[in-house]
Amino acid sequence: MFTWGAGLASPGSRGSWTVLATHWEGKRLNSPNDVALHPDGSLWFSDPTYGIDKPEEGYGGEMEQPGRYVFRLDPDGTLTCPIQDRSKPNGLAFADAQTLLLADTGDGQLYRYQVSGQSARLEGRLLSVESGKTDGLRVDTQGRIWSSAGDGVHVFSPEGERLGRILVPEVVANLCFGGEQGSELFITASTSLYHIQTNAQPLEAAWIH
Repeated sequence: MFTWGAGLASPGSRGSWTVLATHWEGKRLNSPNDVALHPDGSLWFSDPTYGIDKPEEGYGGEMEQPGRYVFRLDPDGTLTCPIQDRSKPNGLAFADAQTLLLADTGDGQLYRYQVSGQSARLEGRLLSVESGKTDGLRVDTQGRIWSSAGDGVHVFSPEGERLGRILVPEVVANLCFGGEQGSELFITASTSLYHIQTNAQPLEAAWIH
């Protein structure tokens, strides 16, 4: 579990919080937004300025970073910045140990990056949703991509082919798999939390266990 805003934190013992990252190169992070776990144990997170631009979504304040980047937090606490070429990086998920999918809500596209250690190289645009923009996303054990959209959740093949959609009566921001078997899909929308049983399971579960 993590808290977002000025930094990245995790719960410690007896209800306390341990801060994992607040600054990069001496400047305060913008407003960390979404996070993805890599098989090597590192955490990759996007750092747009929504918590600064929209105080109701964060804490407000002034932007100190020169851009909106994607960071990598190593298990030993080292913070690096592999991706600096996006407008508004947002949702992200690993398709495998070498492939990161990253949603840019600046242009509404989903991009694919090849990753190796602390580096990432853009491979190109993968897809865009038909309604709204891709924000949060997840990848299941079959490689299918589950993306938020303006009318619900859209599901794509690993190659970006549209497979189907789950319609929701509100704009969807994020989603995750959970439940005892990991096959229950939880969907955060404009004012509500939705839940649906699926036959899929998250790819990350295999790395965690």
